[in-house]
Amino acid sequence: MNPTPRRTLLVVHIVTSLGWIGAVGAFLALNIVGLTSEDTALARSMFVAMDVVGLYAIVPLSLGSLLTGVLQGLWTPWGLIRYRWVLTKLVLGKLATMALLLHQFTAVREAARRASMGTEVGQVGTQLVIDASVAIVVLLVATIPVMLQAHRGTVDIGLIAATLIGGWLGAASANTLNMVADADI
Repeated sequence: MNPTPRRTLLVVHIVTSLGWIGAVGAFLALNIVGLTSEDTALARSMFVAMDVVGLYAIVPLSLGSLLTGVLQGLWTPWGLIRYRWVLTKLVLGKLATMALLLHQFTAVREAARRASMGTEVGQVGTQLVIDASVAIVVLLVATIPVMLQAHRGTVDIGLIAATLIGGWLGAASANTLNMVADADI
Protein backbone atom coordinates (compact mmCIF):
# COMPACT_ATOMS: atom_id res chain seq x y z
CA MET A 1 0.00 0.00 0.00
CA ASN A 2 1.19 3.50 -0.89
CA PRO A 3 2.51 5.36 2.20
CA THR A 4 -0.01 8.24 1.98
CA PRO A 5 -3.19 6.10 2.12
CA ARG A 6 -1.57 3.87 4.75
CA ARG A 7 -0.76 6.87 6.94
CA THR A 8 -4.22 8.31 6.39
CA LEU A 9 -5.76 5.00 7.41
CA LEU A 10 -3.51 4.90 10.48
CA VAL A 11 -4.56 8.43 11.48
CA VAL A 12 -8.25 7.56 11.04
CA HIS A 13 -7.72 4.41 13.14
CA ILE A 14 -6.01 6.34 15.93
CA VAL A 15 -8.65 9.09 15.91
CA THR A 16 -11.57 6.64 16.00
CA SER A 17 -9.90 4.55 18.70
CA LEU A 18 -9.15 7.54 20.94
CA GLY A 19 -12.57 8.98 20.16
CA TRP A 20 -14.09 5.69 21.31
CA ILE A 21 -12.29 5.91 24.66
CA GLY A 22 -13.30 9.57 25.04
CA ALA A 23 -16.94 8.88 24.16
CA VAL A 24 -17.06 6.09 26.76
CA GLY A 25 -15.63 8.59 29.27
CA ALA A 26 -18.41 11.05 28.40
CA PHE A 27 -20.96 8.24 28.73
CA LEU A 28 -19.56 7.42 32.18
CA ALA A 29 -19.73 11.09 33.23
CA LEU A 30 -23.37 11.34 32.13
CA ASN A 31 -24.15 8.14 34.01
CA ILE A 32 -22.56 9.33 37.23
CA VAL A 33 -24.40 12.65 37.06
CA GLY A 34 -27.63 10.78 36.34
CA LEU A 35 -27.17 8.54 39.36
CA THR A 36 -26.03 11.21 41.81
CA SER A 37 -28.18 14.20 40.86
CA GLU A 38 -30.94 15.16 43.24
CA ASP A 39 -32.72 16.92 40.38
CA THR A 40 -35.04 14.30 38.89
CA ALA A 41 -35.35 16.04 35.52
CA LEU A 42 -31.57 16.33 35.19
CA ALA A 43 -31.07 12.69 36.18
CA ARG A 44 -33.64 11.53 33.61
CA SER A 45 -32.11 13.66 30.88
CA MET A 46 -28.66 12.16 31.55
CA PHE A 47 -29.90 8.64 30.81
CA VAL A 48 -31.59 9.78 27.62
CA ALA A 49 -28.36 11.59 26.63
CA MET A 50 -26.39 8.39 27.33
CA ASP A 51 -28.51 6.59 24.76
CA VAL A 52 -27.76 9.32 22.21
CA VAL A 53 -24.02 9.31 22.98
CA GLY A 54 -23.94 5.53 22.76
CA LEU A 55 -25.91 5.29 19.53
CA TYR A 56 -24.40 8.23 17.63
CA ALA A 57 -20.85 8.42 19.02
CA ILE A 58 -19.70 5.23 20.73
CA VAL A 59 -21.18 2.72 18.26
CA PRO A 60 -19.88 4.49 15.10
CA LEU A 61 -16.45 5.10 16.65
CA SER A 62 -16.13 1.48 17.75
CA LEU A 63 -17.14 0.21 14.31
CA GLY A 64 -14.77 2.71 12.68
CA SER A 65 -11.91 1.60 14.91
CA LEU A 66 -12.57 -2.06 14.19
CA LEU A 67 -12.96 -1.50 10.43
CA THR A 68 -9.83 0.63 10.07
CA GLY A 69 -7.87 -1.87 12.17
CA VAL A 70 -8.97 -4.74 9.92
CA LEU A 71 -8.16 -2.72 6.79
CA GLN A 72 -4.70 -1.95 8.15
CA GLY A 73 -4.17 -5.64 8.80
CA LEU A 74 -5.22 -6.53 5.27
CA TRP A 75 -3.33 -3.75 3.44
CA THR A 76 -0.09 -3.59 5.40
CA PRO A 77 2.73 -6.06 6.02
CA TRP A 78 1.46 -6.61 9.57
CA GLY A 79 -1.40 -8.82 8.44
CA LEU A 80 -4.31 -9.84 10.64
CA ILE A 81 -2.92 -13.01 12.18
CA ARG A 82 0.76 -12.84 11.29
CA TYR A 83 1.78 -11.24 14.60
CA ARG A 84 0.38 -11.96 18.04
CA TRP A 85 0.10 -8.29 18.97
CA VAL A 86 -2.08 -7.57 15.93
CA LEU A 87 -4.23 -10.61 16.62
CA THR A 88 -4.56 -9.61 20.29
CA LYS A 89 -5.73 -6.12 19.33
CA LEU A 90 -8.12 -7.59 16.76
CA VAL A 91 -9.65 -10.00 19.28
CA LEU A 92 -9.94 -7.32 21.99
CA GLY A 93 -11.45 -4.86 19.51
CA LYS A 94 -13.93 -7.39 18.18
CA LEU A 95 -14.99 -8.55 21.66
CA ALA A 96 -15.30 -4.98 22.90
CA THR A 97 -17.40 -4.01 19.86
CA MET A 98 -19.68 -7.03 20.23
CA ALA A 99 -20.15 -6.35 23.96
CA LEU A 100 -20.80 -2.69 23.22
CA LEU A 101 -23.48 -3.44 20.63
CA LEU A 102 -25.21 -5.87 22.97
CA HIS A 103 -24.91 -3.37 25.83
CA GLN A 104 -26.18 -0.42 23.77
CA PHE A 105 -29.30 -2.12 22.50
CA THR A 106 -30.27 -3.73 25.80
CA ALA A 107 -29.14 -2.03 29.03
CA VAL A 108 -28.59 1.50 27.71
CA ARG A 109 -31.80 1.49 25.72
CA GLU A 110 -33.71 0.16 28.76
CA ALA A 111 -32.27 2.86 31.06
CA ALA A 112 -33.20 5.57 28.54
CA ARG A 113 -36.71 4.11 28.15
CA ARG A 114 -37.26 4.03 31.91
CA ALA A 115 -35.90 7.54 32.35
CA SER A 116 -38.02 8.99 29.54
CA MET A 117 -41.13 7.39 31.07
CA GLY A 118 -40.30 8.94 34.45
CA THR A 119 -39.68 5.63 36.23
CA GLU A 120 -36.63 4.72 38.30
CA VAL A 121 -33.63 3.46 36.36
CA GLY A 122 -32.74 1.25 39.31
CA GLN A 123 -29.85 -1.20 39.22
CA VAL A 124 -29.43 -0.71 35.46
CA GLY A 125 -27.82 2.68 36.15
CA THR A 126 -25.30 1.23 38.56
CA GLN A 127 -24.51 -1.60 36.16
CA LEU A 128 -23.87 0.95 33.41
CA VAL A 129 -21.22 2.67 35.55
CA ILE A 130 -19.46 -0.66 36.07
CA ASP A 131 -19.75 -1.56 32.38
CA ALA A 132 -18.38 1.79 31.19
CA SER A 133 -15.48 1.59 33.66
CA VAL A 134 -14.61 -1.91 32.47
CA ALA A 135 -14.85 -0.73 28.85
CA ILE A 136 -12.32 2.03 29.48
CA VAL A 137 -9.92 -0.45 31.08
CA VAL A 138 -10.30 -2.92 28.18
CA LEU A 139 -9.67 -0.18 25.63
CA LEU A 140 -6.60 1.00 27.52
CA VAL A 141 -5.33 -2.58 27.81
CA ALA A 142 -5.70 -2.86 24.03
CA THR A 143 -2.99 -0.20 23.74
CA ILE A 144 -0.40 -2.43 25.43
CA PRO A 145 0.35 -4.63 22.37
CA VAL A 146 0.99 -1.50 20.29
CA MET A 147 3.34 -0.14 22.94
CA LEU A 148 5.21 -3.44 22.99
CA GLN A 149 5.54 -3.44 19.20
CA ALA A 150 6.60 0.19 19.03
CA HIS A 151 9.48 -0.57 21.39
CA ARG A 152 10.28 -3.96 19.90
CA GLY A 153 8.88 -5.88 22.85
CA THR A 154 10.94 -4.18 25.54
CA VAL A 155 8.52 -1.74 27.14
CA ASP A 156 9.22 -1.01 30.77
CA ILE A 157 6.44 -2.34 32.99
CA GLY A 158 6.41 1.06 34.68
CA LEU A 159 5.45 2.72 31.39
CA ILE A 160 2.60 0.25 30.89
CA ALA A 161 1.41 0.85 34.45
CA ALA A 162 1.71 4.61 33.97
CA THR A 163 -0.37 4.41 30.77
CA LEU A 164 -3.11 2.38 32.42
CA ILE A 165 -3.14 4.46 35.61
CA GLY A 166 -2.90 7.72 33.63
CA GLY A 167 -5.81 6.71 31.43
CA TRP A 168 -7.87 5.72 34.44
CA LEU A 169 -6.99 8.96 36.28
CA GLY A 170 -7.71 10.98 33.14
CA ALA A 171 -11.17 9.45 32.88
CA ALA A 172 -11.76 9.94 36.61
CA SER A 173 -10.63 13.57 36.55
CA ALA A 174 -12.79 14.32 33.52
CA ASN A 175 -15.76 12.87 35.35
CA THR A 176 -14.97 14.88 38.48
CA LEU A 177 -14.58 18.13 36.54
CA ASN A 178 -17.83 17.45 34.74
CA MET A 179 -19.68 16.87 38.00
CA VAL A 180 -18.21 20.05 39.52
CA ALA A 181 -19.11 22.07 36.43
CA ASP A 182 -22.66 20.71 36.45
CA ALA A 183 -23.16 21.08 40.22
CA ASP A 184 -25.07 24.34 39.81
CA ILE A 185 -27.51 22.99 37.23
